[in-house]
Order: sequence, then C-alpha cells, then structure tokens
Amino acid sequence: FRNDPDVPESLGNNWITHLDCDRDGNLWVGTLSGLYQYNEAKESFLHVPFTKNKGIDLFRFDKNNQLWLLMDGTLIQYNVSDGQFHIFAGNNGQTYTSFCIMADNSLWLGDSEGFISLLNPEDGSLESHNLFAHSPATTSRKLSMLSPSPSSANIYVAFEHDDVKIFNVLSKTYQDLNIQEKNQLTILINCFLEKNQKELWIGTDSGLFIYDLDLGTCKRIRQDPLDPYALSSHFVSALFKDREDGVWICFHQNGVNYYSPFRPFNVYYPWNETHSLKGEVIRDICTDIYGNIWVGTEDAGINCLEKKTGTFTNYQPVPGMKSLSHTNIRGLAASGDNLWIGHVIHGIDLMDIRTRKVIKHYDLLKDAQTVKNSTVKCIKVLREGEVLVGTEDGIFRYDYLNDRFVYATQFPPFAVNCLYEDRVGKIWLGMFNRSYYFNTISN
Repeated sequence: FRNDPDVPESLGNNWITHLDCDRDGNLWVGTLSGLYQYNEAKESFLHVPFTKNKGIDLFRFDKNNQLWLLMDGTLIQYNVSDGQFHIFAGNNGQTYTSFCIMADNSLWLGDSEGFISLLNPEDGSLESHNLFAHSPATTSRKLSMLSPSPSSANIYVAFEHDDVKIFNVLSKTYQDLNIQEKNQLTILINCFLEKNQKELWIGTDSGLFIYDLDLGTCKRIRQDPLDPYALSSHFVSALFKDREDGVWICFHQNGVNYYSPFRPFNVYYPWNETHSLKGEVIRDICTDIYGNIWVGTEDAGINCLEKKTGTFTNYQPVPGMKSLSHTNIRGLAASGDNLWIGHVIHGIDLMDIRTRKVIKHYDLLKDAQTVKNSTVKCIKVLREGEVLVGTEDGIFRYDYLNDRFVYATQFPPFAVNCLYEDRVGKIWLGMFNRSYYFNTISN
C-alpha cells in the first residue's frame, strides 16, 4: 500500500510514522499527512479529517478504545465511534513531546521542559514531576519517549540529551541510567524493550544496548560485517517481542534481525582479545574431566574454553621452554589429567591438565629405520584407557609399560581419518574410501 494521487482512498503519504490496532482489530496508520484507518473489506484507507496535512508523531489506544494521538505538541483524545475529539494543550508555551498509557489505563505525558505528568482526562489537570530535579544541568530537557514497563510500575524515559531515566509512578521518584557515561559514547535512542524483569533493551544509532536492571551494568551489541550472526546494522530503529519471547530487531536500512530465545549453541570467533578464541582453522575438539572444552587449531595451537569463567586460554609453542612442539594441531584426546596432543610431523605432546604444562613428548616411528614421525590424523582414548593414534601410516597405540607409542600391526597400514569405539567394544576405523572394524575379543 502506498500513496497514489489518482486514488482518493490511498495513503496520503508514503512516510509512515506509526502503526497500531484498536480494540476491534482495525489497523490505524500515522503518516506525515495525517492519520488513516484501514478498511479491510475495500482495501482502502479512510483519512481522519482533523489530521489533514499534519504529521502524526505517536498514537495509542486505551482500554476503552479511545484513541490518543500526539500532533503539533498537543495531545488529542479521539472517539473512534462518533468522531468527536478533545484537545489537551500545554500551558505557558509548554509542548507535549511523548506519552504512554499504563496497564491501569492511566496516561502519562512527557514535555519539552523535562516534566512527566499524570493526566486527569475529566478536567485536563496534571500532576507533574521534574525528571531533572537531582540530575546534572543540561541545556535540553525534552522527553522524547515514554515506554511503560509491562511488569512493574516503571516508565522508561528517553530524553533529548540522549540518555535514559526510569520513573516509578508509585514512589514518584526517578533514576538516571547514565548509558552514555558508562559507554563513553554519544547515542541517539530510538526504542525500548523490556525483554524480561531483569533486562532493558535500548535501540540506538550506535547498536543495541542491554541494561541489567538488577546490577546496573550495560552491554553494547554492535554490528560486525565478518559475523553473520551479529546485528545487520548499527542503527536499531524498533524492537518487538513476540509470544514465543523471540525479539525482532528492525534497522533504518538493513531489514530485520530475529533473536531466538532458544539458543542451543554459543558461537565463538577468533577476536583479537586476550581471552578469546585464537586460530582460523579448527581441527579437533575434546572435553576433559573438569568440564573444560579443548580446541585444537591448525594455525594457533590449542585453546581451552574454561568452564569456570567461560573464557578462552590459548597455548602455543614458547621458545626455550618445554611447551607445544608446533602450532599445527591435528588431534586431541583427554584421559584423566592427561591431554594428548597430536601434530603433523612432530609426534605427540602430553600436557598435564591441572598444571597446564607439557610434561613429555613422544615420537611416532613405524620401526627402527624410520626417522620421520607419522602425521597424526586423530586420537582416541578407549573405555579401558588404551590410547590409539590414527596416522597417515596406520594406527599407533600407547605402551603404558614402556611409556612410548608403538606401531599397531594388527590394524591395516592405511591412513586413518577417524576412530570410534562402539558399545560392544569394536573399534571402527574411518579411511578415505573404506572402513574397518577391529574385534578386540577375537583380536
């Protein structure tokens, strides 16, 4: 639907400022040329006469199906059934800049002087409260947005200085969140969403801010062109939570993102930060008895995702010290406090998980005449504790008695890409174009 000069019942302007539905399910559209009601049967738009050529900033329906709209700094009450309207104008040059309707149907107004006021529709009187009474002096006090909390008696307030206040309608007190000061950033606030009783989401021109209402902390979510799961843009224009608790995030020019409440996976990227994942090519992953997750890479050694902190610790070769033999990791397996680390041509390293020290190095030589280590493809610790290493030349097994790796001649002498032990103890070998299983009972 768009403006068509040849169709009188089309929208008068293509610039849409606001959408809302009344209690009967009818759609109303605010534009820069006035307010329109959508006729579903005719697929046409009926213009509300007194709004002709007026920009509609905001409108809402109360529980009595009365339409309240903000136009030219005045508040208007419109009866959709009989077409009658009543104007509530500001006093002494005061202009209304925002309003909201609470769950109890009370209406609160924000004005250009920094006051939030409870309106008595019967006589037009106001109960006003100064939202800058104990705040630092500022040149502009315009309250640009009021958003009622669905779970409390709070109203979230954005003001022209581009920060946030919380006003409680019961105690008649307010607090400053100081989002800009905490983030050292000047922002333009476009929208609010109370995601739950703990989190307030704030859409701005500099990304999404998530404010913890209990702790008073603020986290900034930004656009990242290299991350397909990040925000599509830094300019967040609207937020909406659906009945499944999913959040729809709208942008000025980059469409819509969806944030699902069901997050079975966390995604980690190799950022250039101290406790982030390192390496561009992940080769193998394993867990240890402490719940840590070990990640082997081909270009940055190994990473440990620490269960206690949720952060990464990276381990790479350190010249002159007993450390990893190389950054190119080809296999990982944990057994008790031992972490077995396989390399391309540098054999096997053994790390003590408790101390995080490499305590021994093992060669992988087929026989006495071999001088070059076999290339590790995978490592498997069996249920009985035996350690097998799949290589380009076949299988090596760890000899506990002599503390070394020996070539296992009972397995085929082919490159082994993966190893698996099934529930009856058979050992399966995955190769390039075939697979074998080894029966440990019959050998």
